[in-house]
Amino acid sequence: MSNKSNEAGVNFKYQLKAGIIIFLIATFTIVFQYLMFSKGIWNPIEDTLYINSANNIDVFVDESLNLGISRKVIPFYAKAGELKWQIEDSNIISFNDKGILVALNVGQTKLWVKSSKVEKDIKVMVKPIINIIQPETKVKLKVGEEYKLNTKIDIYPKNAEMPIIKYELEPSNNVIEISTQGVIKALNPGETDVLISSGDKKSLVNVSVNPEIIVKNFTVDYPEKTVFVGDKFNLKYNIEIEPKGAKAPPINYKIINSIVRLEIMEDGSIKALSPGRNVVEVSCGDKILFVKVNVKANA
Repeated sequence: MSNKSNEAGVNFKYQLKAGIIIFLIATFTIVFQYLMFSKGIWNPIEDTLYINSANNIDVFVDESLNLGISRKVIPFYAKAGELKWQIEDSNIISFNDKGILVALNVGQTKLWVKSSKVEKDIKVMVKPIINIIQPETKVKLKVGEEYKLNTKIDIYPKNAEMPIIKYELEPSNNVIEISTQGVIKALNPGETDVLISSGDKKSLVNVSVNPEIIVKNFTVDYPEKTVFVGDKFNLKYNIEIEPKGAKAPPINYKIINSIVRLEIMEDGSIKALSPGRNVVEVSCGDKILFVKVNVKANA
């Protein structure tokens, strides 16, 4: 019985020593691995690189962009190695270890970002800054008329390639047609919009087309009138136009005598200045009338 107890005690001591040795070896291994990984002597088992930006990036000149770079290493206590990068054309962009990309010049290039285990490549397009200068917001035409839009492009940098200007109709209808040069031709009465685009910028011009106004008949009540010096009077007209209800063209006046004895006022009235005779040419559209005015001296 005593021998069995002694054997059990010896076995326990051996097992205890073996357990202590295994524990020490495991502890040493863990500490050793921790030191090797945390000090960066060993590379992480995994070093995953996350970039929030897409694989294709469009930026504008002078713009700064944070690519949102983050990393996940295994084991978690491993020291992430230095982030490395390479730029295909450093005249177009710059990049730093904080993940900030700066657009320097217009062009296209590629950026490679590397960790100890992973490499990511990003295509970068640097675009010029474009602004559409469109003085017109509304254009009014008559059927058959043409009008060229005064579209201009302001671009930075100034030496950048000038982008194409595109003209589209919204909605597409039979009111107008527009050329690639921005020339509008009025086809039918109605209203539509012209969408102007260049690069990423857009502008809208509203175009309304009125029917062609034809002056069918234009007469005056008194083709000859007698007044006294200082009198002020208005001529009375009869105008017939097509289409009915349309606004009549403006009425224009012109004194055709070499000696002017009348004055045409801003409101269209006529003032007698001195005795004598004048002929007034009155026009509306393509119709022209002549009115004789005799000015007499005051008694």
